[in-house]
Amino acid sequence: MQFVPSQTDSGNYLLVFEFSDCDGDMGMETSSSIRDENGELQTNNFMLDLYHIVNNQWVKHEFDSTDAGLDYKIPILGNSNLNPSLEGEIERKLDPVFGLVGYDSVMFKARILDNAGHYSNEVETPGFIIN
Repeated sequence: MQFVPSQTDSGNYLLVFEFSDCDGDMGMETSSSIRDENGELQTNNFMLDLYHIVNNQWVKHEFDSTDAGLDYKIPILGNSNLNPSLEGEIERKLDPVFGLVGYDSVMFKARILDNAGHYSNEVETPGFIIN
């Protein structure tokens, strides 16, 4: 996972995740939802958490209840019928208004929810100094 300033949009950052899915069952329609392995209905399939430092410890940023946070939908991805596995990169552009402003160090944790309701392993970035 990489976290870098955008080359094209000043003030924005890019998170780039590499992924692989042997079943090829990733992606959601705009109006879809998935029941996860805990029985909860999820409207997004890419869960992304922001952490910042408080008293020398990483603390998860809590978005208010009216904010969707950083989670979003990975659209349906095409693959071959002969080989159902998928591999690629997901690039997520982050606008600084979502919470980077005011933090001097950040870290991210992410996981993907497949269409069978299974979560991927959680991956995390190292900490980044942004100011």
